[in-house]
Amino acid sequence: MRSTERVLSIIEALARSDRPQGVSELAKALRLDKATVYRILSVLSDRGYVQQDPATKRYSLDSRMVALSAQVLSKADLPQRARPYLAELVRRTRQSAHLAVLSKEAPQWAVYIGQKRSPSRVQVDIRVGHMAPTHCTAVGKALLAYLPREQLTRLAPDGKLQRLTARTSATVDTLEHQLRVIRERGYAVDDEEFHRNIRCVAAPVRAADGSVVASIGISGIAADIPREAIPKIAAIVTQVADQLSREFGHVAPVRQTAARRGHGRRLTVSRV
Repeated sequence: MRSTERVLSIIEALARSDRPQGVSELAKALRLDKATVYRILSVLSDRGYVQQDPATKRYSLDSRMVALSAQVLSKADLPQRARPYLAELVRRTRQSAHLAVLSKEAPQWAVYIGQKRSPSRVQVDIRVGHMAPTHCTAVGKALLAYLPREQLTRLAPDGKLQRLTARTSATVDTLEHQLRVIRERGYAVDDEEFHRNIRCVAAPVRAADGSVVASIGISGIAADIPREAIPKIAAIVTQVADQLSREFGHVAPVRQTAARRGHGRRLTVSRV
């Protein structure tokens, strides 16, 4: 394996892992000698691409890698096309709007590739490039809902999901029920499942062939998004998602809105 391939293999291995990795683990997984892995990690650490936990001596990707990812994502076609639609969501809902895609490495994570902040004094701020768990976020569940079932088993091989609040789905079976509901009504809700006092609504963005390529949605404090307002907000979110999907050649079927049917890395709350 050539030196460039070794560097990329180590970066990819760290990106795939849901926990920091040690030199021995990486060397064994990549079939490299430990001295080579250590030397590459030292260079990446010096350049700010990886960081080492001083207590465990394990490595994970560092902020410079996230920053580079954000720069690439911000120049991509999808975020560019989504900008006016994110602005439309903010204008119509008065909440922060976000665009996310599923991580290519693991369905456990959604990657935020676009955002538009709300004008509110108190707002939800999710920076481009940050990642969030898919099983308890609206943008994440809107992506998971359309995955083949065998991919869902990768979320938690033992069937148990990490609970981040009292409202987080605890098992894959419970999550699968939520995903069926999402497919039926066309949108996903995070009802204080990722963070207490935060509610979110999101819908899928589709390509011309109908495949889901992203999700778009809004987030706000629970006091500004009471549960009785969710159907009205969902109707706006799904409408904007359908409009963005048309940018990619997808023609959405006629859908009875949720309001008519009567359904009723890092995230921070910032003050501006």
